[in-house]
Amino acid sequence: MNIPPGIGVCEQFLPTRAVWVGMLIATCLVAAPAFATVVRPYSFDGLVQRAALIIEGRVTKAEARQEAGSRYIWTDVTFEILDTMKGAWPGHEIRLSFLGGQLGDRALQVTDMQIPEVGETGVYFIANTDGRHTQPLVGWQQGHMVIKKDFNGDPRVFTPDRQSITGIDGKWDAAAPSLAPATALGVHTSSSRAATAISLANLKLAIRERLSSKSPQSLNHHQSASPPTQTVPFEQGARS
Repeated sequence: MNIPPGIGVCEQFLPTRAVWVGMLIATCLVAAPAFATVVRPYSFDGLVQRAALIIEGRVTKAEARQEAGSRYIWTDVTFEILDTMKGAWPGHEIRLSFLGGQLGDRALQVTDMQIPEVGETGVYFIANTDGRHTQPLVGWQQGHMVIKKDFNGDPRVFTPDRQSITGIDGKWDAAAPSLAPATALGVHTSSSRAATAISLANLKLAIRERLSSKSPQSLNHHQSASPPTQTVPFEQGARS
């Protein structure tokens, strides 16, 4: 498989040496500087609309592989589908391929790529399901949300690096690509231990509202999963 021509890739021969390889990736929309990854920032609405499939899933398997005649390592991640919020998929599992991973004494690390880990449960905004893309999630990390239970056993929503997602605003339009944004525009996060993340139920509610073409809501951790009473109009910005 040929990698689409500007993400930064660190190829490591463990544990002694590392060689940086620059590639240009077509889906980045603009040319990337050396070793940088340029990803389009999405609004939350954009994540929902761009995704072909949105699931709540649990990672059950992650297997690294290297195709014949290629130097690149891929990791095939298998998800058990727990709930589907958009799209349809035959069966109860889906397998997605991510560029990077470790195979024997070799590791390939893609700048700003975080591959879902075995045992992880999350909500995944999947752009491509055919297994032929460097990163199959919408907006890379923007389309990757991790679910963790709080002290009461209630599922809450976090970023892959475990920051609390504390609220979701209405529509925000992005003017230009940027260097691998960690969250979509309008998705608010906090690294404070005192912060309370929004519930999984509220995240699903926000997704389904976008799909039903209702006015977008502002959600925060204080709101319940019942329909909110206050709406936030779309903000007008630069074209995405």
